[in-house]
Amino acid sequence: GREGELVARWIIDKVGFKKPMKRLWISSMTDKAIKEGFKSLVDAKNYNRLYDAAVARACADWLVGLNVSRALTVKFNASLSAGRVQTPTLSLIVEREKEIKNFVPKKYYQVHLKAYGNDFLLYKNGNPYSIYDKEEVIKLISKLKGEKFVCKNVVSTLKHEAPPLLYDLTTLQQDANKLYAFTAKYTLDIIQKLYEGYKYLTYPRTDSKYLTTDMYPTIKERLINASYGEYAKYARMIIDGGVSNSKRIFNNQFVSDHHAIIPTEEKCVIGMLDSDEAKVYNLVLKRFLAAFMKDYEYITHSVVIGNDLYEFRTSV
Repeated sequence: GREGELVARWIIDKVGFKKPMKRLWISSMTDKAIKEGFKSLVDAKNYNRLYDAAVARACADWLVGLNVSRALTVKFNASLSAGRVQTPTLSLIVEREKEIKNFVPKKYYQVHLKAYGNDFLLYKNGNPYSIYDKEEVIKLISKLKGEKFVCKNVVSTLKHEAPPLLYDLTTLQQDANKLYAFTAKYTLDIIQKLYEGYKYLTYPRTDSKYLTTDMYPTIKERLINASYGEYAKYARMIIDGGVSNSKRIFNNQFVSDHHAIIPTEEKCVIGMLDSDEAKVYNLVLKRFLAAFMKDYEYITHSVVIGNDLYEFRTSV
């Protein structure tokens, strides 16, 4: 990645090395991935911009992080710090907190109608009708009780919900915390072990939810070797139906240093993992399988009832 490129280039510059260089670029530690990587070494010049980006970040860390932190500490005689990421992030939080504190809530009322087990909401001019005067609401409800309503319109719509994107490190940590109460560090430690020790997962420290297009030919092997037990039938179903080559999965534009976290081509023996390791591995496996499945389809019904004066709507 970017930091590794920077460290290597600085060492190379320091020793005065001037010869042509080839770059090994791999995302998993399996024997196959390493051998394939050495078969397709890339000219190091292709990563000059990666190095330039790392230099720019290092300069910003020194200029802002080191110098401004020292200046703040001296000026206010307290241990204060500033940072390239920390300071603007803190500013966003402070501004949002100000908005929350200055917000003045105002109570309002809406009229609901219960009919045939469904909850209908009163609309006016195409929008939910909100009333701020309680007395006005009471009078309106009293009037509505004497009205007769008919079904004016029913619209049924077929909707599609696309599969979730693959995991980056942050979303995987969030799900592990939500489902199993794992801390971010504990989850990262497990993923690191699944990557380095078992070689079942690809490189964990990634902020991308996509794969590169050149990985498409490896997917069938990953599906077969990563799946076990009940998951194996879903892997076979995906393969038999044709592995999707969708841009929601394979998109070079959204991959910088490393692609999404997915299983490697290594054959998984789930019995080798302890309980927590299996939980994290299964999260990645299920997300990997889900990404290649078809859209979830469902039908929604929008119903409008009312008369010439009033209109109630609901969706089921």
